[in-house]
Amino acid sequence: MLRSIYAGASAIALLTAAACAQEQENEYAAEPQETEAPAQYGDEPAESAPDAPAPDADAAEIGLDSAREGFEETVMEDAAVNDADDDIVTLADVRTIDDARAYAEDQFDAADANGDDSLDGAEFRSLASLGADDAIETESLAEADPAVNAGAETTSDAQFALISKGDGAISRDDLVEARSADFDLADANGDDQLDEAELRRFTALVSPPRS
Repeated sequence: MLRSIYAGASAIALLTAAACAQEQENEYAAEPQETEAPAQYGDEPAESAPDAPAPDADAAEIGLDSAREGFEETVMEDAAVNDADDDIVTLADVRTIDDARAYAEDQFDAADANGDDSLDGAEFRSLASLGADDAIETESLAEADPAVNAGAETTSDAQFALISKGDGAISRDDLVEARSADFDLADANGDDQLDEAELRRFTALVSPPRS
């Protein structure tokens, strides 16, 4: 009798234990499982790229303004250079006494290589080559008008001595004064204007032959 009771109790215990084990297994299966891919040899954990900063509207506008200002400055500088070139007076432009003076100023600036505001003999002689670009067809002074100043065709060295008044250097005022005198000599009819023939005389006066 007791043996039957013990056997029944053991069977009940085994059934209860089996039921509990099955219940635990079912609960484990119901939970979501996190899977992780096996790491490959040499793989490094990937790092997420930092977010790109949002564009700054004010900075972009400042950059655009700077570019615009730089472009405008370049245009203005180019215009200033072109204006300076347009202001240069050549022999072909000389028609009045003011033109002759402006021509002298430009001659002086072009010849004053060392920028000491005076012309030595070598710098003055360079005017002969500088004036070659003016493309004026000239006559010799004697052919243009022998009465202008017969025998006045002098070498550059002789004219340098005359304009510098013998002090070994030509100042800006010296050259302006000399070109004004050349204008007066070339203006045969005294109307303060140079016609084509008078311009050729003026050209001959300011363009002495080389030494």
